[in-house]
Amino acid sequence: MSTSNFTSTTETLLIEVFTEELPPKSLRRLGDAFSEGIFAVLKANGLTSENSIATGYATPRRLAVEISHVLSQAPDHPVREKLLPTSIAFDAQGKPTPPLLKKLGSLGYADIDITSLEKSGEGKNEALYLNVIAKGASLEETAQQALISTLSKLPIAKMMHYQVLQKNGELADVEFARPAHRITALHGKNILKISALGIDASNHTEGHRFLAPGTIQIDSATQYESELSNKGKVLPSFTKRREFIEAALLKAAAGDLVLMPDSLLDEVTALV
Repeated sequence: MSTSNFTSTTETLLIEVFTEELPPKSLRRLGDAFSEGIFAVLKANGLTSENSIATGYATPRRLAVEISHVLSQAPDHPVREKLLPTSIAFDAQGKPTPPLLKKLGSLGYADIDITSLEKSGEGKNEALYLNVIAKGASLEETAQQALISTLSKLPIAKMMHYQVLQKNGELADVEFARPAHRITALHGKNILKISALGIDASNHTEGHRFLAPGTIQIDSATQYESELSNKGKVLPSFTKRREFIEAALLKAAAGDLVLMPDSLLDEVTALV
């Protein structure tokens, strides 16, 4: 596929996992790991730009990340990779050997024309190279991979094991820090067709359990924080919530000394 035909759209990406109350002492670490993990996979696949900024969110019942300037399709790019020495790549009759075919298959090029492969070097140093224009990654496929990979690597001290009812009526075994109820995934206004923990993504989330019960529709990824704050009565940013609590304590103290070590502030922030 030629890069001259490349078309893509750039929007803000939102991915949220909504759960039961997460472990408060590790919430901040979980939030950081979630946002950093999703961003790293997107960046590695060429779906972000130098202007992309990842904003992480963590509340007692959610982990989320909002990433600006995310492409719907990464541009095609040249790939040149050493495969095998030609002495191993071909047999005595000049036919491709099983190791070569296996190597090509592992790279996703099982059907490539063998004659299009590049030979480079001389004598014993001659090797076979793959030299192609690879199609850029799609956001939907990469977001799916990023979510599954990131969730599996979160610093969770102890997993909970539970079951979820699938569309086919069967129960599926799931493990996570706490039972998950919703996945929200938006690229701009478009819902990404991804899933995790037995849940398909949508554009709905939930606010404060008591102050704003029920679902909240997120029409655009950029509206996530404001919608949760205004309709959901939740400050999704761990940092902003912590600053709000600290300011409230200082105001209530009216000049008196306030004992609030960082560890305690973090734990309280993870509880409200």
